[in-house]
Amino acid sequence: MKKLMTGKCKGTKSQIENSKGITLITLVITIILLIILAGVVINISLRENGLFIKAKQTKKITEEAIVKETITNIIIEIQIDEIEKNEILTLKKISDILEFKDKNIKTEEYIDNNKNIQGTYNLNGKEYNFTINEKLEVEIGKSQESKPKIVGIPNTSNEQREGNELPFSWQQLSKISNTIQNTLKDDDINNDITNNTNEFTLNYEGKEYTIGVGDWKKIEYNGKQLKVRIMGFNHDILAEQNILNEDGILKDEYRDLSNDNQLSDVAYDKLNKAGISFEFVDCLITANMYAIDSTEESNIGGWANRQLRRTLNGEGEGETRTLGTIDSLAPINQYVKKVTKPYGAIYNSSVVSYVEDKMWLISCGEIWGTSALAECASGWSKSIEGKQYKIYKNANAIYDVPNEQIKKQNDGVDTWSRLRSPSYNTSSLFCGVFKTGICDLAYISTVTNIAPGFCI
Repeated sequence: MKKLMTGKCKGTKSQIENSKGITLITLVITIILLIILAGVVINISLRENGLFIKAKQTKKITEEAIVKETITNIIIEIQIDEIEKNEILTLKKISDILEFKDKNIKTEEYIDNNKNIQGTYNLNGKEYNFTINEKLEVEIGKSQESKPKIVGIPNTSNEQREGNELPFSWQQLSKISNTIQNTLKDDDINNDITNNTNEFTLNYEGKEYTIGVGDWKKIEYNGKQLKVRIMGFNHDILAEQNILNEDGILKDEYRDLSNDNQLSDVAYDKLNKAGISFEFVDCLITANMYAIDSTEESNIGGWANRQLRRTLNGEGEGETRTLGTIDSLAPINQYVKKVTKPYGAIYNSSVVSYVEDKMWLISCGEIWGTSALAECASGWSKSIEGKQYKIYKNANAIYDVPNEQIKKQNDGVDTWSRLRSPSYNTSSLFCGVFKTGICDLAYISTVTNIAPGFCI
């Protein structure tokens, strides 16, 4: 009995030990096989013709087909409309209409005699480049355009430039502007383009260009070709950087405590800026300087309280927004950036306030700097509303000395133009530029020519 039990126990222990050994070996082998299999599957999925790559390519092809079909259908709609109107369809006309037909379309500015239309279509947050040729065929594909690149060290001399016509579309200028902005963000201080830069060399699409203050381009408005020119680079502070308290006063970390709500130089250098600041040389519209919902001769409230500001910028946001002049400037409105502008709210005070605009009148300070009448801070204004633009620094602008670089035109004739600065000694006047280029004053009710500024 004892032997039988002993023998039985020995046999069972051996079987158990063998079973454990086999189980562990099997487990190890299984794990190794799974790892190998997983590696094979991952390799198959990720290689050039793998499952993931094919899925991604299929999605891209599908989306490109959707974009092509959408644009083609819009072109057909436009063709039908033109046939019904008995009008001739041109590439320029298609270019002008496309964006109105579909908000996802952004077209490059069409230049006369171009053989195609180029643009982008935004589908689910991704942009697809497209080209429409003379046969109205749509092609989808990657743009061959290279990124603009700054070459060498920018020139900061104060030499006055004659200015050349800019050989770029507004879409290209927008990209160049972003490159200018980014020079202040990278680690290479030698290529920094600042508000003191006069000109610089740019490599774009394999060609080199010299771009500088005074360079110009024309914009069509109400059947007229109006000249706009570069005032400066990285000059105007971009909006929505949370630099103001609720009462409109600059936060302490941005304010120069020795001045009247002025931005400190340290803060100015750190804040993000729009790459290029432009101004109209040919006046855009005519207007008085009445306050909103008022016909009084009062400059109280300054630029922020002017009906003209609403006229230029529109009012509100989204679907309820009232359109402004900026919305009628089709070549540039999609590229214009909102900036923060200082203004004098009280005519006999040096304290400034701030407002955010896409289009604005230039100030005495931005033209003449600190050149001023004895009791003024700049021109005939009590406050300094912004830094002097490089183009006026180069021109050695003095408030009471005639200057060809400062005066504006209307229909080819030198004219008086309005500024946003209130007069230093009365509530019934705003400053302006006389037709010879000196500082002048005009009553609020006086209708004058308007030559605003904007940034891209």
